[in-house]
Amino acid sequence: MSDISADMDSDRLSNGNVGGDLQVEPTGRIVHGHEIVARWLGLMPGELRGTSIIDLLDSDGREWLLSCLANDGLGIEERQVRARSGRALRLWAHGKGRFTVIDDSAHAAIVEERTGVACDQARAEFAAAVARELNDPMSIVQGRMELLLELDVSDPAMLRKHLSVALDHARRVSSTLHQLRLVGGPVDGGIEATSARKLLRAASSQVGDVELELDLRPDNLRLLGSADLLEQVLVGLVRRVRDAARNGLLTRAIGYEGQGHAILELRAEPPGHARSSPVPAPGDPRLDVGVSELVLSRIGGTLHALRLGRGVLFRLVLPQAPPLARRRQRRAESAMVVGPGSPTDVCGLLHEEGVDTTCVADAESALRALENARPDGLVATLDLPGMSGLTLLRYALSRWPELRDRAVLVARIEPPGVPDGVRVCRPPVDRAALLYALGVDAGR
Repeated sequence: MSDISADMDSDRLSNGNVGGDLQVEPTGRIVHGHEIVARWLGLMPGELRGTSIIDLLDSDGREWLLSCLANDGLGIEERQVRARSGRALRLWAHGKGRFTVIDDSAHAAIVEERTGVACDQARAEFAAAVARELNDPMSIVQGRMELLLELDVSDPAMLRKHLSVALDHARRVSSTLHQLRLVGGPVDGGIEATSARKLLRAASSQVGDVELELDLRPDNLRLLGSADLLEQVLVGLVRRVRDAARNGLLTRAIGYEGQGHAILELRAEPPGHARSSPVPAPGDPRLDVGVSELVLSRIGGTLHALRLGRGVLFRLVLPQAPPLARRRQRRAESAMVVGPGSPTDVCGLLHEEGVDTTCVADAESALRALENARPDGLVATLDLPGMSGLTLLRYALSRWPELRDRAVLVARIEPPGVPDGVRVCRPPVDRAALLYALGVDAGR
């Protein structure tokens, strides 16, 4: 062991920590102090009392100490100094001539040791979170595979069922592993403003077999972060919402603005629940989302997960990107409504609002009309004879970009692949939602 290491161990054993007290008169004369401080200052233990501490410090240390004595400890209360013995010390002034002296090198060793213990504990907690996140899906995959090996499964439908369950949970494992890779990778270069609607659609598409009702206010709510990171977190959460909803619950994603943040809530809840955030009861258990929580923390986000009765709630608080300005600020003066049946009500509603409305029955008729005159807004039902309403809107927005943010798809369930700039309204069409999507002031 080196002399320095021996010194450090001796300091720790002799004082129980890495500091000692010192009492000094206003003139700088030492009244008393711990023996360990004498050694740090280059003195023998019996030489400390009566010695002027001013003679034992470098020039910066002397000026600071005299200032403390003159101001009775007021002002700067801590300073790193160097003793004439060459030792680096840290002095804390408590007033009335009392100081605490800390040896910097020994203090740093203790801090490093305690930091190492804290890091070991953090690593252990993270490993436990990963194990919990992977244990259930891996156990299910293993169980299904073992079952198939033990049984003579000749029924193709039964075989497909077991393999589908195993594959679904294998994808859950893959999603978790992807998130773990993101934890260690760089994110600063990938920070961007991303549409919350686009991320939720992509996550729902990856999960599959989920009808996620979207309710975002504003409709173009945007998040600030890594799109890949956010999408992978949402994939895992949407999958858990889908699994929880298999006992007759509805799946819903609600987004709204907070104070400088965007809040996304993914819920599985019984039909008829209000849009407002449910209030957890004291006994409601938290759900384990350790890996996702860690991933979100890298971009300044937080995640809370609760089991509410039969349902679940995942609440994400994320940095909010500045809203996009609407591409067209003027109100929609004209609109085209495409589709049979229910759009007749939409035509009547827009007529009541004073919007010059053209109603056509199919996509082909709409495209011919759009070649000659383009309205300010376009509304189409999903199910049209021939070309679907979704295909019509995709083509129309690519051909005439000015229709973006003034296009509405009427559909009972939001289909995958809805382009940005299109709002989905469910029949019966909500008056306020339709007018907002088309930029029409209600009751004008």
